[in-house]
Amino acid sequence: MVNIMVKATTLVLDTWEQKVQDGGGSTQLEINNDMSTITSHIISHTTFGNNYKEGQQMFEQMEALLCNLVEAIKNPLFFLPGFRFFLYSSFLS
Repeated sequence: MVNIMVKATTLVLDTWEQKVQDGGGSTQLEINNDMSTITSHIISHTTFGNNYKEGQQMFEQMEALLCNLVEAIKNPLFFLPGFRFFLYSSFLS
């Protein structure tokens, strides 16, 4: 599993190095998407035996499901007994 982590991280670091070289030795990187890519690659490879590109559709569907769930929770008609005790009000705003 460590080898999978190293491989995924190395791929992203290589793209960062290329961006720095293209930027003349200095550049600003937005790492949020890259960290998501690393995480998705590791999870996909360890659980399903494939790389991130093959599992990308699955992760996009999971993200859409999460967005739909959050929207459903925000709906005032959503009711689940005791659910209000599990979430903070800041999560719903």
